[in-house]
Amino acid sequence: MLRPSIAIALAALACTHAFFYEYRRPVRSMHIPYDLSGYHYSLAGYAFESVKAGRWPQWDPTTYAGMDFTANPQTALFYPGTWLMFLLSWNRDRLSYQALQDQVFIHVWVAFLLAFYWLRGRKSSPLACTLGAAVYAFSGYLCLNLQHFGLVAAYTWFPLASRGIDQAVEEDRWRPLWKVVAASALCFLGGYPPMWVVFAIVMAAYSLSQRRRWRVAPAVAAALAISLLICAVQILPTWSISGLREPEARFGSGHQDPLFYLSYVSPNYHDFSVKLPKDYHLGMDYLYLGAPGLAGLLLALPAMRRRMREALPLLAVLGTCLFFVANPFDLAQQAVAQNKLAMDLFRDWYFLAGMTPAAAGLAALGLDWFLRRPTRSNSSWLFNVLFYATIALTALWAAVEVVRWRADAFAAGPASLLDPAVTLAIFALGLFAFRSQSGTRRAIIAAVLVIGAGVDYKAFGTSKRFNAEAGQGPVYPQGRFPAMSDDALAEMQSHSVDRVLREDYGPQVYEFRFLGLSIPQGFDPFLTKQMRQFVNRHGTWDTDREFRLNPADIQAMRVLGIRYVISGAPGEHQEQLYHDPRYRFVERDYSFYRIYEAVHFEHPWAMNWPGEVTLTSWTPEHRVFTVESATGGLFTFSEQFFPGWSATIDGQPALIEPWENAFQSVPAPAGHHTIEFLYRTPYLRRGAAISLATLLVLTLLVFRRRAGSPARTGLQSRIN
Repeated sequence: MLRPSIAIALAALACTHAFFYEYRRPVRSMHIPYDLSGYHYSLAGYAFESVKAGRWPQWDPTTYAGMDFTANPQTALFYPGTWLMFLLSWNRDRLSYQALQDQVFIHVWVAFLLAFYWLRGRKSSPLACTLGAAVYAFSGYLCLNLQHFGLVAAYTWFPLASRGIDQAVEEDRWRPLWKVVAASALCFLGGYPPMWVVFAIVMAAYSLSQRRRWRVAPAVAAALAISLLICAVQILPTWSISGLREPEARFGSGHQDPLFYLSYVSPNYHDFSVKLPKDYHLGMDYLYLGAPGLAGLLLALPAMRRRMREALPLLAVLGTCLFFVANPFDLAQQAVAQNKLAMDLFRDWYFLAGMTPAAAGLAALGLDWFLRRPTRSNSSWLFNVLFYATIALTALWAAVEVVRWRADAFAAGPASLLDPAVTLAIFALGLFAFRSQSGTRRAIIAAVLVIGAGVDYKAFGTSKRFNAEAGQGPVYPQGRFPAMSDDALAEMQSHSVDRVLREDYGPQVYEFRFLGLSIPQGFDPFLTKQMRQFVNRHGTWDTDREFRLNPADIQAMRVLGIRYVISGAPGEHQEQLYHDPRYRFVERDYSFYRIYEAVHFEHPWAMNWPGEVTLTSWTPEHRVFTVESATGGLFTFSEQFFPGWSATIDGQPALIEPWENAFQSVPAPAGHHTIEFLYRTPYLRRGAAISLATLLVLTLLVFRRRAGSPARTGLQSRIN
């Protein structure tokens, strides 16, 4: 006899494989676009190549005239998943984009398993847990954010912490809260601190609504604090350089348009066809909960009359997150605006991440309540009709959805409401059928329900403009680059210590990392105030992070050490550069990318007195120069001034002084000398020591068992 639990597991496994298959097949493949390919991949690739070369990547010279790499939390350098990805790719010279995509997909699968583990711990049936976990892992919010690795990494661990809190309440002891510590640390190290803020608030709301709230809530707060000690290796370096950048007040005004929330019910109301531009219906996101979510939430309403205590923590999380998302009367925004750190860490949109686990938990509660209810009818013919009708209708509707998915031909607007209505009706029929069957028939209906829901999630959640583009993603073979001659690229790479200015229609800023070239521009939230001030004097801003410089501004070119200018064929200064005698045309006339070399360029280092400077050693974190001068003077170094830089002259410490407000200089005496610049990320070793010590102590406290002592330890002292 086929057991329902086995059928459910096999169906879930098949759905997961099918869900991401199109992102792995070599023919007619799709890839995750936007931030994953344009930002996270270049960071992961730079870190991988640095580690393969035998050095820890503390400094990134490729963007914004140099930035601290380790202190940027979005590099996720201390996240275990990053190192697992590196280990699995160790036989490659470069990190493939597929490896990063696989990392994302693995997290989605782990999110499903942890959600099942959490819901199963709440005593729901296997089918209810599977469908609730599908709501958590495969519904709109996570599909919408596959491009944001830090968000996916953080979101994955919410259920683990929730299970730890549930166990602490059930068993009345603190030991299970190690799961909160682990989930919180992984959430933070995943790379996006605003998501950790959401995590912390969600866990606070979840614990404060439990039966033993006044005992478990302080313990959860302590667990969150301990997790930050584990994250000290990331927090201390990030904090040490945070004063160099301006906080971004980006909480938002909240989402109060009812059409925004309609996406929870209608999967294509705003038309998410991959053929449309990505900013079509700007501000309206894909949040579809699927038939399990909608049916479960409807069933949760009557279920709560008997199981309100189970539902209360979920309702508390839902209400708390909805307050921040909707921002009624601007109350949330006004509260956040009182503190600069809160302004930088709170985002209204990210609190949607807390609404989905609450919806998944409530859906599992409602489904479990319904599936456990006794069947009122004893009619065998009716049971047969339900059984065969469920299989036939689910198969037929799944085939219709797959065909329409492949053709990218779903209805939009009010007509789109028909799709979830039909899916919900068939799913409801399946729930009645499951409850009326037994043995192998029940297992078959369970598998049909899971597969039907999986097809629905795939049809509306993949190959859409928010998470897919045609092709296999960025691929940059060594020594080659599209729309650029090999000779021109080789010339620039042979002078990689000098910088390249990106003009209009030039390569994307992240692509220069893969080419081994450095540019003064970039696209990173850690853009510093000092670099902003320099650009304000010499350039113009396209966005809050992207700027352009005029190649005719020779002073700026020399300060930044720019040797080459690369522009697309219709670039703004194309004609000017072609006829400017101060630049030499390097590229071929028919190439799309036009490359020009400054005739009288300056390296990113110089001296303001007659003499000679020779670069003798160059790595991102260590530069060595020999200088010789009869008079002495100021030696300038056009890497951004960060607190981790130190300098020596002939082995003796030298004082680094700001130059052009953003860069570095040291006064050098007359004669022949060796000048060294060394970068070490501030507080990295101290943070690592705190993290390791906390991990060791926590491991001993949680897993050590004293000989002859009882295993249980209460949340508060007990008197026997």
